[in-house]
Amino acid sequence: MPARNPKWILFILLIAAPVVFAATDQPAPNDATKVEPAIRPVESSPTAYSLTALPAEKLARLTPLQVALRNVLLQEQADLAPLIEAFARETDSLRGLEIQKQIQTVKQDTELALLRTQAQFARQEGRIEVAEQLEESLRLMTEPTPPVSQTPRSGR
Repeated sequence: MPARNPKWILFILLIAAPVVFAATDQPAPNDATKVEPAIRPVESSPTAYSLTALPAEKLARLTPLQVALRNVLLQEQADLAPLIEAFARETDSLRGLEIQKQIQTVKQDTELALLRTQAQFARQEGRIEVAEQLEESLRLMTEPTPPVSQTPRSGR
């Protein structure tokens, strides 16, 4: 049978290899190949207001809590802007990963700041139960979880 003959296998590989490589128009990857960023800035919705460009009449109607939350989000924008720009320019994957971790940290810190701000205002307004729920959420997010016991189950 010719298919089991090593000469036939070699012949088929020699014929098939150029066809397979010719079918791919992709250049071989090398260090000079630019890697496209995994995230790109998203255009704002035409109906959504930017935090920085909120119309004066809307700013005037914000509650103190809304102003405080807006300030936290504005700080997040200021902290993220240089990181997102650096990530978009970065071509080294390890440095890109480090920038992504920094972005993650900023977003996590913002989430915690938003919860703290809401808890503070809830306490000031006498909504103690709501404040305690928010503080419990903060505690669960910031305190390490104790390890699960590895004791063997009885009865087996």
